[in-house]
Amino acid sequence: MRDSCWVAENTLSVVVRDVCHAICEEYVDEIMTAPSTHEERRQLADGFLENWNFPNCVADIDGKHITIRKPSSSGSVYYNYKGFFSILLLVIVDSDYKFVCCGLGGYGSSGDAKIYNESEFLEMVQDGSIGF
Repeated sequence: MRDSCWVAENTLSVVVRDVCHAICEEYVDEIMTAPSTHEERRQLADGFLENWNFPNCVADIDGKHITIRKPSSSGSVYYNYKGFFSILLLVIVDSDYKFVCCGLGGYGSSGDAKIYNESEFLEMVQDGSIGF
């Protein structure tokens, strides 16, 4: 079946990005909530103990390179050590791999530690608002 409407690739990329941002803004509080009470943190720790036999852990954190096309005039800031252009997704998950917190947009040339050190999550840990 042929599409009845053609959309330019650059227009489509903007529409997809805008829709994804709108979905995230609307549902982030329902889907992805960092623990705010002692009981919520205890439930996370119990999950890691039961599922992975890993005591005193409430979250797992890791970075993932998302492949992109080289942005114009960007030099090598998006070029990562794996040999392709990317942005970094930093994700914090519970013991069932459900997102607790995430950040997207770090340069591919940056490491996980740099993205973590500039994250809102670290700020919440340091100011005590996340309760760790």
